[in-house]
Amino acid sequence: KPLSEEAIASKYEKYMHTLAIIPTISIAVAGLPLTLYNNANLWCWIAAYPPTCENDEGSHGPDWPCERGENAWLFRWAFFYAPLWFIIATITVMMIMLTRLIRREERQVIEMQKHSRVLQRPDSEFEGDLRREQHVQMRIPTRQESMRLERSKQMFHQAVFYVGVFYVTW
Repeated sequence: KPLSEEAIASKYEKYMHTLAIIPTISIAVAGLPLTLYNNANLWCWIAAYPPTCENDEGSHGPDWPCERGENAWLFRWAFFYAPLWFIIATITVMMIMLTRLIRREERQVIEMQKHSRVLQRPDSEFEGDLRREQHVQMRIPTRQESMRLERSKQMFHQAVFYVGVFYVTW
């Protein structure tokens, strides 16, 4: 039995918010005692200080020791890029799975409709006729007609737009 929006809100919403807020605040606060937040030219970010003490691969320059943010490249990956790529991969896989599930279910519905096309004609069509109990086979749509999968196409386009906008923003 599907849950109503009210049931989802009352039962699961607090956990959803907790799952979204607690890890992000924890990662943000973890950078403070590790002295990872430094000037990154345009903004403050996980960076070494002074900027010349570490290159992009994390190698230390021989002339300038890092005062703060040592191994910033490693923490940048652990705190930002790894979770980001995990979320991107998860969203992509979930949308693919959801699209395939809806397409499979729509095909099953079409197959069920094909097998249940026998209907009894209404009495008004048989006024005075002795064939009242006769059943008539309705026209079964061709395979091409049944493979339109309109709802699957709509859902696929919605998933592509959702994932596409998610990619563009990151």
